[in-house]
Amino acid sequence: MRAGRLQPTPTQRAALDPAGPDMRDIVAYLAFLSRGVTVSPPSAPNARLQKWAAFTADTAAGARVFAASCAKCHGAEGKGDTKMGQKLGCKDFTDAKVQGEMKDDAATKAIKEGLKSADDKTLMKPFETLSDDEIKALVAYVHGLKK
Repeated sequence: MRAGRLQPTPTQRAALDPAGPDMRDIVAYLAFLSRGVTVSPPSAPNARLQKWAAFTADTAAGARVFAASCAKCHGAEGKGDTKMGQKLGCKDFTDAKVQGEMKDDAATKAIKEGLKSADDKTLMKPFETLSDDEIKALVAYVHGLKK
């Protein structure tokens, strides 16, 4: 806006949705540019900064792990809409409600230990060969699938 004007100029746009795909892409790109740079948390707690804590992982690496290990059941877009995903009851990771219920520690445990149904049938095998960094990146990537 220009001084004294209450209306935005034609070149100004509305702010990006912080949870939208454009913002996710920007954050992933910035994370890519800063890979290998040590980032420490802020000295004082800040809820706005903590919201983006999941993006400290390398989401590009998470995307590679997802494509190689998860997409067969969860689908390329994380909707769980593959034949195997529907058979196993995979959750739709693009759904905001599913994302709201998904906690990092539970997702990490599921990846490391796998998931079983109430009658002890394997729903997801454990991915024991993934490193802690790969799992962190994978969880961050999955959180970024929310529409």
